[in-house]
Amino acid sequence: MTRTLHRVTCKAAIYDETRRYVLHVIYTPTASGIPGGHLEEGEDPDSAMHRELQEELGFVPDNLERKDFFLHHDGKIVLGYVATCSKDQDFVVDETEIREVHWIRVEDIRSGKIIINSYGDFIVKWA
Repeated sequence: MTRTLHRVTCKAAIYDETRRYVLHVIYTPTASGIPGGHLEEGEDPDSAMHRELQEELGFVPDNLERKDFFLHHDGKIVLGYVATCSKDQDFVVDETEIREVHWIRVEDIRSGKIIINSYGDFIVKWA
């Protein structure tokens, strides 16, 4: 019997306190989304999510919760996490991984004004 292996990644929709805005990260000129990354061998999902947020943003929200899972357009399985934090939160961005971090309106994702490939439905669902 052939087994299909799927890559697993953890991503976090981090909203402001009103849940009207979500944190958006730009990785490269052609890749953006929400913070997170792949599990390392032997790592559990919650530890991976904490590690990725600490590496990418220098910050892990106290109220981070795993809420959902879904299939990414490239076939990987995404474990979706949700948290809130102040829009005044200072982030220590790892410039080797992230070019920019900013807040975007959830309504702009909902209306299609901003497209967040593979993550838009998740962001809107938990806002």
